Amino acid sequence: MEERFRRFMAGRHGPDILSQDLVRGSLGMLLLGIVIRQSIITWLAVGLTGYAWYRILSKDVAKRAAERQKYLPFRAKITAPFRKWIARAKTRKTHRIFHCDQCGETMKVPKGKGTIRITCPQCGHTFTKKT
Repeated sequence: MEERFRRFMAGRHGPDILSQDLVRGSLGMLLLGIVIRQSIITWLAVGLTGYAWYRILSKDVAKRAAERQKYLPFRAKITAPFRKWIARAKTRKTHRIFHCDQCGETMKVPKGKGTIRITCPQCGHTFTKKT
């Protein structure tokens, strides 16, 4: 059975990040459609799922790769704030975040150093903060 599936998928595009995001989005839309009882949203979710499967099973690998390349910058813009928030959450026990009073530059300073003088790397403004 596994060998038959492997032969079936040979030469096909397979799942990529765009297909995975389409399936995630369709699941979210499906749940939303069920909760607010709107059949149009449910049908849009079914359509997204169908398009995701079309991409996964497609044999036009170059075209699917080009679609993915167009999608990646859009995805990066959406996920950037979340990646920034996760990075801050990971270092919150060891570092403090300060913003320059003049230019707004964000700086990460180790915790537990007492009162320190911080110099902004962008504009050179110095200020004193307690870590």
